[in-house]
Amino acid sequence: KDVVLSSKRLQILNHKLPSRDLQRQDFMVCDGLGAYDLCVEPGEVVESLTELVYESRCPPDRERSFIPPNLFNWSRIRHLELRGFQMHDFISSLGGQTLQLDTLIIESFCTSEMFREGASILDKFISNIRGLKNIGLINPVDKLPVSTIALHGNTLRTLNIRHPRVGTDPYALVFRPRPYTVQDLQQLNAT
Repeated sequence: KDVVLSSKRLQILNHKLPSRDLQRQDFMVCDGLGAYDLCVEPGEVVESLTELVYESRCPPDRERSFIPPNLFNWSRIRHLELRGFQMHDFISSLGGQTLQLDTLIIESFCTSEMFREGASILDKFISNIRGLKNIGLINPVDKLPVSTIALHGNTLRTLNIRHPRVGTDPYALVFRPRPYTVQDLQQLNAT
């Protein structure tokens, strides 16, 4: 925390986790990596950050906290990538923040038990962001409403929504969201 706070011109922070397999990150491992109590005090803020990549694996207990969202000046962040199960708590904690992101990438942010609730959290989160140019969602959640994506129709340039492939995620066999219909895509294209 002290190093990050003392870097007054820090613009990009990639908090990525080590992995034995460079091709695949196993967010299901409950080793607690990425869930830290950084002892952030009120008023401690990384002011200059414009890009945040934050990965976390499932903490072994729910008592361990994520990096608190008040550590970052969210009005400056334009690129946000969040990866890892239990990130739904982190996303929910951002509800009161002013977010004007250009790029949002969210991957595997909840477990299959939160299939429907995860979609609701994601829908609410994306609905409160303005100006998204790039959206990437790789999650085992129910289908995001086209109306939510359409909120960004004037600025959206890249849309990548996919679900974990069968064989790489054991939950992919349990829940398969309905695909977008031709009418859904036409509605999105019309915005």
